[in-house]
Amino acid sequence: MKKKSAPIYLYISLLFLPFFSQAQTDSPLGTWMAFDPDTGEPRSHIELFMKGEELKGKVVKLMTVAPDTKCAKCSGERKNQPLLGMEIISGLHKEEGKWVDGQIYRPINDKSYNCKVWVDPAQPDILYVRGYVGFIYSTQEWKRIK
Repeated sequence: MKKKSAPIYLYISLLFLPFFSQAQTDSPLGTWMAFDPDTGEPRSHIELFMKGEELKGKVVKLMTVAPDTKCAKCSGERKNQPLLGMEIISGLHKEEGKWVDGQIYRPINDKSYNCKVWVDPAQPDILYVRGYVGFIYSTQEWKRIK
């Protein structure tokens, strides 16, 4: 009796499976838990998403204030707008495995900083978020929400 073997395309597709799964785990897309830089306590959930070729981020959950809190310290168009849903990351584009040349807004002090973000393939559930002015920077680690 002749044994049936799997089609060749099945074997070929299995060869490429690690590349597709690697690309998914290195992605900053999704929801991340951000922490208070002073206390280390969870502060909010930030959803990172694509709009065209640009990576953006918005607040989707608040953990230290009421969900209907408005931004009293914000200026301009953000003044007295709800924190929930506020876009705080914009302008990031991919370059050599990192998302660079963006802006991150910090409502607590009404300041915007240059920023870049990246995911280390060895730790795909950690997002490194670096805000900086000139040579001065601070890097936070955000945790992926699954």
